[in-house]
Amino acid sequence: MKDEESYEDTLRREVYEELCLEINNPKIFDDFILPGRHENLMIRFLVYTADILGEIKKGEEIEEIRWIDSNYQAEGLDVGNAAKLKVIPRLLQEGILR
Repeated sequence: MKDEESYEDTLRREVYEELCLEINNPKIFDDFILPGRHENLMIRFLVYTADILGEIKKGEEIEEIRWIDSNYQAEGLDVGNAAKLKVIPRLLQEGILR
């Protein structure tokens, strides 16, 4: 986050920088804390849902963009711990991801 930037402002800026998308109606989907991968820190994750405007295009820092389903592990796709441990199970539980 940048100084005096709200969570929502940060979300909008990051989504635009990384995926070249604008978003509407952001809503918090989950809020949790997990240990960081490479540091001895606890990291807070605020996970949002939102309506997207436009077509996804990867920004400079993005290596690959893929839609996933519940078979992502069988396909050999590695996702971060936050996605694997919290976000994907919740998406499956809510019936958003199949």
